[in-house]
Amino acid sequence: MRVYRAKRRLRGKTRIYEPGDCIILAPEKAEPFVNKGLIEDVSEELRKRLELFGGIVYVESKVLSKTVAFCLKERVAEAKNGIQTYTEEELALILARKPTPEELKYVQMIKETMGGELISL
Repeated sequence: MRVYRAKRRLRGKTRIYEPGDCIILAPEKAEPFVNKGLIEDVSEELRKRLELFGGIVYVESKVLSKTVAFCLKERVAEAKNGIQTYTEEELALILARKPTPEELKYVQMIKETMGGELISL
């Protein structure tokens, strides 16, 4: 599943998406809409922005009370030791779900405890 952003008003099966709304779809289902220019891949936009900053951005999170790194998938291993990383795809999921501070702390705790990659919220 990936996160896409509506570029114009769209009618889904169960709701209407306004421009800027996030839609979580499997890439194969999203492809026709991307090709028509109706939606755009949020991960790709975040990827481009991270590339502008060298592929890794460190953020001192007030919510988490610690430093985290947002980085390109291929740069995760280069992040400072001991700092939890989030790839462009994970960041897109977090932005799409707009978690509360408590939910974000929970996600961070699970990632730290279990390692791995965030694939859904």
